[in-house]
Amino acid sequence: MHSANPKAHAFGRSELNVLLGTICESGKFSELANPGDRVNVNVVRSRISGSNPTVDAMISVKHTLYAFVLCNDDRAAEILAFSRIVSTSQLS
Repeated sequence: MHSANPKAHAFGRSELNVLLGTICESGKFSELANPGDRVNVNVVRSRISGSNPTVDAMISVKHTLYAFVLCNDDRAAEILAFSRIVSTSQLS
């Protein structure tokens, strides 16, 4: 692939909700949320200051903001990385 962007498409809100629900149920990111927790999803196109990955989504769990870097391949959506964002001022 000659494109620098590995994602086939931007993630929609419903896709992210399904993805996050799967994560929570699998216990993969149990430190972020538990099944039944209210999770607010914002699809964003931004970068974290001082880092290369593009932030694809920000989620708010119990007043803590997290940024996710997502990748879409032929099989399923995968989380490549996530980081806690202390302040939205870190987004540029």
